[in-house]
Amino acid sequence: MTDLQYPQLDRIRSILRALGLTATAVSIAVLSGCATDESADAGFRTPHSAAEAFADGKPGDSTLICKSDLDKANLAGWPKSRLASVDVASNGEKGTFTVDVPVTADGGTSTQSFTYDLVMEDGGWKVCGLLG
Repeated sequence: MTDLQYPQLDRIRSILRALGLTATAVSIAVLSGCATDESADAGFRTPHSAAEAFADGKPGDSTLICKSDLDKANLAGWPKSRLASVDVASNGEKGTFTVDVPVTADGGTSTQSFTYDLVMEDGGWKVCGLLG
């Protein structure tokens, strides 16, 4: 592939340069998951993206929470946390992830870790096991 065969590449490069970006930086951003990962009610495409959405405090709907937990749990005001780890076997359909939640008590702050399940449900990854 040469620029002569694809003249639109020069225009794309000019736009990226004007924005201070390179094609490599854009490729890395897309490949690292900056593109949206949700798909209707199916869940998330990767277990890591489901765990990140949960850690960001977005667990309130059927795209993220498994059916068995969604009806039982009150997830309003779920705290933001830090994703500590994701453990899913290659080609597996279930796994776990751990989040660290800052807890303030008696004037001090500490971190409490919680581990939850990740399951493949309806073709996407969802969080499950919130209720113990």
